[in-house]
Amino acid sequence: MSSNELSHVTDEFLEQNSSYAEKKPVKKGGPYSKNDKDKRMNEVYRLHFEYGYSARKIAEMMNVNRNTINGDIDYWFSRISKDVNLFDPSTMIVRGIARMEIQLF
Repeated sequence: MSSNELSHVTDEFLEQNSSYAEKKPVKKGGPYSKNDKDKRMNEVYRLHFEYGYSARKIAEMMNVNRNTINGDIDYWFSRISKDVNLFDPSTMIVRGIARMEIQLF
């Protein structure tokens, strides 16, 4: 910020906000509301499982941290695995093939 831009800010404002800047805010989750999080997770599901985009590409497209996208993808894999009988070998093979097909793109 240039000194010219700072001249438009009052000294009172700068003094008041300097005390706020010294305090570290406690982060309690992301900046997403429940509705925003659900929309983001559904979009991640669609982009990853239906279109086969990688987490990196989805993060770039949605302008979201890649770790957030990885967490969403892990959530969907765990949710899918709960719905699928994990002790059935044919199901495991089908899931493995589906994952490989997704990774090809």
